[in-house]
Amino acid sequence: MKEMIGLMSNTKWKKLLSHLAQADVASHCIWKLLEWENSREGFLPALDCLTELGVGDCGAVTGGPFQYSEIEWLLIPDKATRWPHAQPQHRYERQDIGRVQAEIDSLGQYPYRITSAGLVVSGYAP
Repeated sequence: MKEMIGLMSNTKWKKLLSHLAQADVASHCIWKLLEWENSREGFLPALDCLTELGVGDCGAVTGGPFQYSEIEWLLIPDKATRWPHAQPQHRYERQDIGRVQAEIDSLGQYPYRITSAGLVVSGYAP
């Protein structure tokens, strides 16, 4: 495994995820943990799923629970697949990435970037 530099602490992850849960600005997300080869779709956890060290077994993603130190990155997509078997025009839900960004900015300095897919919070950098 290549050497990675940690950008987020347990405290920062908990603060961020707690704030997003209370602000209710998004629900769908894509998690990438260090040990996983591929990312997985899931949901932002509710407040009662957050511990000092990680996300409890609340269904935030298949493969949980997990520690904050395991999060390589978290994507909050602009366009989330909500109903995969629905007709194409009803299959997706939009998430307001501008509102998500404003909520994160209100917390201070966080390692995120806006991409064509949405907002990515980085837990690690190469």
